[in-house]
Amino acid sequence: MEFAKSRKGFWFDLDFLISYCQTNFKVLDLGCGSGRLYSVLKEKNIDYLGVDFSQKLIDQAVLENLEGNFKLADVLNLPQDLKDFDLIYSLAVWHHIPSYKLRLKFLLEAKRVLKKGGLLILTVWGLRYTDIGKKYLFDYGLKRFFGLSSLDSGDILYPFKDNNGKILINRYLHLFSLKELINLAQEAQFQVIDSGFTQNEKGQKRNIYAILKKI
Repeated sequence: MEFAKSRKGFWFDLDFLISYCQTNFKVLDLGCGSGRLYSVLKEKNIDYLGVDFSQKLIDQAVLENLEGNFKLADVLNLPQDLKDFDLIYSLAVWHHIPSYKLRLKFLLEAKRVLKKGGLLILTVWGLRYTDIGKKYLFDYGLKRFFGLSSLDSGDILYPFKDNNGKILINRYLHLFSLKELINLAQEAQFQVIDSGFTQNEKGQKRNIYAILKKI
């Protein structure tokens, strides 16, 4: 499948987040996709579980990581038996969740399954801070003004293309600001340990990240 093919290897700008994962940790990967994160965590001797709502991606994760533990699940309504995780990763997932209410629900659900003192590590795209992101925000702002879009402020539809540039689907994205992300985390009563921007090879802002602690 095209999406899984486009998600091979790990993101170089997120390598520093791996250091938060310690040996023997119980780790939950929310929105694990095809298991990209597990491929870099498996040497740490951890108790890992990856969950995703897509059966095709779970099947791909199992195929590529036979020793991994993957499960079909809704990140907004996690199974009740999941609990006491030391660490949760959710990389490039949160910006696909529509509405303020559901994004807050996502945080509260993650908090529920964390142990006290456990960490939630989040990343979202920093598209808002790029020229193309600003253009999308302006265009969709105009559409809302003229009643041509029912999307909320900061929401866009962003094309996912194959290697030939053909648009396969327009994906929902919420373009977070760093301030908005922090405010939501605090509303969910997480302690913000660290937050900021990752950088590409040119030193430009790439992704927004936050390290959140359950208190």
